[in-house]
Amino acid sequence: DKETTAPPPDSFGKSLYQVRTEKNGTGLDRRMERLLDADEQQLPFQLRQAVHLLTNSGGRVHWGNLLQDVLKWSYPERRVQKKWARDYFVRERVTE
Repeated sequence: DKETTAPPPDSFGKSLYQVRTEKNGTGLDRRMERLLDADEQQLPFQLRQAVHLLTNSGGRVHWGNLLQDVLKWSYPERRVQKKWARDYFVRERVTE
């Protein structure tokens, strides 16, 4: 039996980037900035808004990854926020 490996699920930042268009780009950029700046108190509201926008735009939420990221949100290194920012704001993407 051959094992098939699925590609790893996208980060929430990359998922949001995938639904970004010229029409919604400016507003989505601002929403992403607010999300990245959110503290533990603001995160539920900001995240709920972003999930709603993503799913209404046809994007997919990778719930397992999102849960892991939320659990690490308040770590002082801010690795989750940095990864989401890289995955969202990098404009030049390599296509396979």
